[in-house]
Amino acid sequence: MQAKSYLMLKCLIVEDDYAFAIDTKIKAEEAGVKVSGIVSSFSEIKAALRQEKIDLILSDVKLKNGEYAFDLFNTLPDLPPIILFSGIKDSSFYDRSKESKPYIYLSKPFDDITLKSAIEGALRQKKELLANSGDIQKGDHHLFVRSNGQMINLRPSDILYLQSEGNYIYLYTKTRKIAIRSSIKNVITKIDSPNFIQVHRGYAVNIMEVSEFNISENFTMIHDRKIPIGRKYKKEFKERLKST
Repeated sequence: MQAKSYLMLKCLIVEDDYAFAIDTKIKAEEAGVKVSGIVSSFSEIKAALRQEKIDLILSDVKLKNGEYAFDLFNTLPDLPPIILFSGIKDSSFYDRSKESKPYIYLSKPFDDITLKSAIEGALRQKKELLANSGDIQKGDHHLFVRSNGQMINLRPSDILYLQSEGNYIYLYTKTRKIAIRSSIKNVITKIDSPNFIQVHRGYAVNIMEVSEFNISENFTMIHDRKIPIGRKYKKEFKERLKST
């Protein structure tokens, strides 16, 4: 049977038992998820989340030196969906876990069908969160964007410019055009990066991608796209360019 595709979501496995981690990696990839790495401690988890955008975390509950994964995850905001697994039978552990975020729990060992079901459940959680918070949500180092029924994970630096058209905002990257229901002001707020600035009532740009600024004709170039500059935005745009 062909594995179901999950939009090539990147998964991080947190497990200090290497053999079990490899087995989990095989099962996850059979489910259609790309495993980007295997780590086994709090410091490695934080480093992995800083290095790239992660869409899903599969984590053992108890890690090296007696660390509990949810003790770390409960302190980190805007995490991707998390599936925790454990062979622990201690009731006190489950009492503590009730205070945690709404993670999905699996008991060791688990088969590939159980893991696939857990992945589907984790993605449903994320989609429900997006449904309650609009089409764009800010993560720690990335954005979750809902477009045409799909969940897309973007780094703010991936976005070249924004264009407003009717009730939609189009996010342009080097390879795609993503439509969401929002406003330029709201999207800039969600992106929360000093590199983004509104330059026209219908456009905002990533200053780091500007290749040309024509002062006399009031336009800027983002790669091969000509973006108009409105009079009320021209002065601030010019000053921001000088400071970069």
